[in-house]
Amino acid sequence: MNYEFVAAKPVETRTEQIDPELARDYLQKNYCNRTLSIAHRDKLARAMLAGEFHHTHQGIAFDLSDRLIDGQHRLSAIIQSKTTQLMQVTRNIPVPGRSMIDNQSRPRSVRDALAMEGHRLADKQAVAICRMWMHLKGDRSPAVHEIREFLNDHEEAIVFACKTAASDAALKHACIGTMLAVAYEAGHGAEIMKWAEVIRTGLASQEWQSSATRFRDWWMTNSHNGGSTQRVEICQRVFTSMVAWVEKRGLSKLYAKQVIDWIDLKQG
Repeated sequence: MNYEFVAAKPVETRTEQIDPELARDYLQKNYCNRTLSIAHRDKLARAMLAGEFHHTHQGIAFDLSDRLIDGQHRLSAIIQSKTTQLMQVTRNIPVPGRSMIDNQSRPRSVRDALAMEGHRLADKQAVAICRMWMHLKGDRSPAVHEIREFLNDHEEAIVFACKTAASDAALKHACIGTMLAVAYEAGHGAEIMKWAEVIRTGLASQEWQSSATRFRDWWMTNSHNGGSTQRVEICQRVFTSMVAWVEKRGLSKLYAKQVIDWIDLKQG
């Protein structure tokens, strides 16, 4: 296929200071972009407000007809955050080049982004940290700088959860890891290590330890591949089991109890 007709101008890139007013002007030229993701826009806006949105080679782009073909989320985030950002602006992208934008690469995971800053995490650790953050701070995807700050603030609890979960496949589930970390932060690490051992082995030596075996039985007979509603239920049932264990109280039924008593982290 011959695309010579679109190569009338050379591709040019320059650095610009983009404030909300200029961002609005550029968005008026928006063309064939994906549907705006409010969650992604808000994530970028939070990074901008925190001073964590840095000038890199990535920016916004216009085609030969001066139509915006890349950068709507960055521009929308500038408007949302009411900040001015230094950004690369590329013009004269030819028609064939448009389809390659965001199509040959995949976004960096939180694990990859943190690794670039010196935090080396296993996949399970990264997932557990994200799940813990979402559970304690709200069910939205965190920005990298938020995860970094969260990791620094709660590193001991996260390390405890990952080490405790390492001995059993069930305990490696991110929701259970979340509650292991929460229990540690609440000062119940020693008791919950014993709870985890019963979950792993299924061996309970005293009647009140049914608080652990009830959860183990429920876990082994139910699917755990659902969405956010099921993740909340898992955390609630783990919480019910853990609280009963700490109180040395057996369970006749495993209720999905609202997680409130130990979540002082939510204020952090």
